[in-house]
Amino acid sequence: MFRSVVASITRGGALPNRAQRQIWGGKRQIFGVKSSDDKKSPKKSPKQWKPNVFTKSFHSETLDETFKVKVTARVLRSIDKAGSFDNFILKYKHNDSKFVENLQAKIKSSTTTASSSS
Repeated sequence: MFRSVVASITRGGALPNRAQRQIWGGKRQIFGVKSSDDKKSPKKSPKQWKPNVFTKSFHSETLDETFKVKVTARVLRSIDKAGSFDNFILKYKHNDSKFVENLQAKIKSSTTTASSSS
């Protein structure tokens, strides 16, 4: 009746529709069962493991706009590693967010128009 945790992890988990408007960095919502602490009890209950999501504001230097976005802790570390929000968006490889795809197109078009006008 319930899926095991291992089976859910190997399938990749679920990607809710709200993740299209957020940046999760490849993280997914995982479903499984939680066993009781008592090893003799056969009781299991359904459980969800959700990503650690924060609401943060980021400034795009290329577009000169500020975006309020929900991101995971993993994405925050990746933005720090990339150096800036624009660099992170341009290098983002997970195709799980329409928001990121739209931003990538905007940033690429603004950099090509800025370089062609100079």
